[in-house]
Amino acid sequence: MNAAALSALPAARSSLSPGLRAVVVPAVLFGMYASFGAAWMSVVPLFPEVRALLGVDAAGAAWLVTVVSLVKSVVPILAGLVAARIGLTASMRLAAVLIAVAVVVPWLPGYGAQVAARFVFGTGGAMWLALMGAVVVDVVPAGRRGFVNALNGVAVNTGAIVGLKTALPLKDAVGAQGALTVLAAGTVVFAALVFACGPLSQTPPAAAKTPLADVGRAYARVLGEQTTWIVAAAFTGPLALYLVMNTWLPTHLQTTFGLTRPEAMSWLSTMNLWGIPASLLIGVLLQRNIGAVRLHILTGAALLPLGVLGALTAGAGWRPVFFAVAGIGMFVPVAPLVTLLQRQPGMTAARVGMVMGTMGSVTYVVSSVAPNVIGHFVARGVAIDALLVPCCLLGLTPAVALLPPEPRGRAPSAPPRSIDRPLP
Repeated sequence: MNAAALSALPAARSSLSPGLRAVVVPAVLFGMYASFGAAWMSVVPLFPEVRALLGVDAAGAAWLVTVVSLVKSVVPILAGLVAARIGLTASMRLAAVLIAVAVVVPWLPGYGAQVAARFVFGTGGAMWLALMGAVVVDVVPAGRRGFVNALNGVAVNTGAIVGLKTALPLKDAVGAQGALTVLAAGTVVFAALVFACGPLSQTPPAAAKTPLADVGRAYARVLGEQTTWIVAAAFTGPLALYLVMNTWLPTHLQTTFGLTRPEAMSWLSTMNLWGIPASLLIGVLLQRNIGAVRLHILTGAALLPLGVLGALTAGAGWRPVFFAVAGIGMFVPVAPLVTLLQRQPGMTAARVGMVMGTMGSVTYVVSSVAPNVIGHFVARGVAIDALLVPCCLLGLTPAVALLPPEPRGRAPSAPPRSIDRPLP
């Protein structure tokens, strides 16, 4: 199905009022990315069963997770180009269809087919991640964007919590393949809703597509701006640390503290869980314009390394405290960083899509490598705690948010030109 067909599918004209669209569309954004997180991370608790089903070793099973990170290092930088070329609505519909492939992955014959399908699934997720901020700029009034950004910032770990907590009980009820299918079913539901809610922009797609040369020049300007690379650097450390922890923290807890597999997974879920109320609180503060945006970012940069260090080293008594601090620090900077970007002078939906696409590619290049680097040294006998403790320093990178200016007050309430219109 090509982009033109996707764009023309049902509800070419939305019956939703602008006010209702500003509620429904963010709900779909959150729901799809949460479903993506559940489908992505639910394989982690089931590694032993997946290895047995596919006849692969631990490194091979891990590729079902890391291949998604790998594709996210390539696709996001292209997502802004695709959206500028074919329109935001068609791009998000395409992303939704690709994400929904997750529901058939557990039943595909052979390891190679499953890795390839997870690559397709990751491609959709990478597009969705890169373009969510552009949709928010185009649909949500400026005063509410901070809270919506906060919701989007915890969508994937909300899904991860569901996957990590329910995969083992579901496996006991319906088998490993059935559990993975159930936890991927939400992607199909929200893919249908992407089409049902009509255009994702407040303006219809332009009849004439933007010439590739113009798109390329616009992207070149974005790549030449300091803000683009500040945002990329700020996101890189926490994301790399997040994936390192999600991949290796259960092993560390089992090896170092003698926890069982369900106990280790429960602590990992706890860390993810604390990010939700923390991010939502930051969203409320942003929406009410309470506190400097950069202060929220720096708070997360201080809490994250401290919390992760404690989570890795503290005994049972202090473990709940440090896991809470780690989860809070992991997700507090996300919404403020996106909001700071959206408030930069002259920022439009098209530019947000391109900056976030570049950010996604840069951050996932690092994050897809980081867990494998840890695995390389673990396989050679290096103590896992000696490897994970230095990774705490990755949590400091949001501090680069001190560099860009922070505009005073709220951003203008009038929506900018849609990404579905041609670039100048």
